Amino acid sequence: MNWKVFAPAKINRFLWIGPRDAAGYHPLVTFFQTVALWDEITIRCIQPDGPFEVRWALDAAVGLDPEATTLARAVRRLTEGPAARPAGVWYISLRKRIPVAAGLGGGSSDAAALLMALNEVWGLGLSVSELHEHARAVGMDVPFFLYGGRALADGYGDRVWPLPDDTSAEEWFVLWVLPERAITGIMYQRLDDIRPEAPTRPDVPTLLDDPARLAAALEEAANDFAPVIETAWPEGAAWKERLRRLGAHPVQWSGSGLALWGRFPRAPDAWRAYQALQEVQPPGAFLSVVPALSRRAWHLYIRVRSAAAR
Repeated sequence: MNWKVFAPAKINRFLWIGPRDAAGYHPLVTFFQTVALWDEITIRCIQPDGPFEVRWALDAAVGLDPEATTLARAVRRLTEGPAARPAGVWYISLRKRIPVAAGLGGGSSDAAALLMALNEVWGLGLSVSELHEHARAVGMDVPFFLYGGRALADGYGDRVWPLPDDTSAEEWFVLWVLPERAITGIMYQRLDDIRPEAPTRPDVPTLLDDPARLAAALEEAANDFAPVIETAWPEGAAWKERLRRLGAHPVQWSGSGLALWGRFPRAPDAWRAYQALQEVQPPGAFLSVVPALSRRAWHLYIRVRSAAAR
């Protein structure tokens, strides 16, 4: 039997990076939002009996070594002990639609979707808190994708405060992604090089207790990586201004990658901007229009689908 699950992307509505800590990492505060751009994962049991084995068929965009992916790390987390391993040979394939290393969380979302899908397919019975610990061990952004929708996060992105859906207005985003890849470790080093010290900002509990302050942070949409990106890729600043002139507000980079998003309150406005940008799109760049995904809509994407039910 085949099972299928979709893994949606995210954008960072704001991203504040703290100074490097004693462990050598940068604590952060961010606002995550899932959007309707997704990868597709298929799971199939090739042979129900015998020793456990996973065979991979992954999109070439993720690299040549399947065992180096977040998907493989997710499988290893669920099968660390012999008693936890299911029997048989399993085939897992990945079809990529989310640009790689762009700050849209594709690899993290893939891992979370696979953790949730295998928990169901293999009948592991893990709780959300147990899955959260597995997700955290796979990657610091992975836990958010167990919740979807809108959420605040801090720590290294692994402590998540899911927020209720905002049903007051729809939101549409034009995504534009440079064809190059930004390496996260290098981006953090460049940030340290250009910034003498991190600004002081409110923590998550303060934002939760002060809706006006949270609204202001969303309006400002600051990303501490923006100066790093626009110094290394100056054409990015020009595209940021193009999106602003086309009516997007706010406009900002997502994560530490080269994905630029611009928010529109109406779909027709987003599509008009898309058409205008298509006319000046450089070769290899990615351009798309996506709506924000509420938590309710996100659940429909990550629901495990049985091929027999199609």
